[in-house]
Amino acid sequence: APAIAFDLQGHRGARGLLPENTLAGFERAIELGVTTLETDLAVTKDGVLVIAHDPHLNADLVRGPDGTWLRATGPAIHRLTREELARYDIGRTNPASAYGRGFAGQKPADGERFPTLAEVFAPAIHVARHGYVIDQVWFDQANANRDWFDDIPASAALFLDPDGTPRDVGTVFTNPALAKTYERIAHLD
Repeated sequence: APAIAFDLQGHRGARGLLPENTLAGFERAIELGVTTLETDLAVTKDGVLVIAHDPHLNADLVRGPDGTWLRATGPAIHRLTREELARYDIGRTNPASAYGRGFAGQKPADGERFPTLAEVFAPAIHVARHGYVIDQVWFDQANANRDWFDDIPASAALFLDPDGTPRDVGTVFTNPALAKTYERIAHLD
């Protein structure tokens, strides 16, 4: 029977475990095996793409520069520069709010700030540029799902030997074109 691909998504990272839309949350989601990070974007006053679900600063999630919880909805993200936005801490939920009580088991990560899209893409750019080692899990998935590569010859050339079998476990591959694509998406070049 053919294997069925499953897309394990991390909604806003791993928000049941760590603060949503933070680098710590995204990193934890990836450690858990998430294959898709679902998130939203906002644009700061100076044109920087940042990860944020709400268009305004949310009092359930945001502490001000003085460390106290916002008492009400804060300013719109598009009205703040990246530097101004970086003064706000999103490293935990407000335990006094109904929303915060819904995530009582979430581990705080004080000091987390609204990440930029470039910061979220940085690890993927590094791997594409400097290399990835094919592990046994990837090898087994690729072997069971060769149809993944049917419509993407460029990926097939990276991941499959010329005879169509997955490259051996331990093979290191890089993809400078993919790194460049990620950089363009994240507005790094």
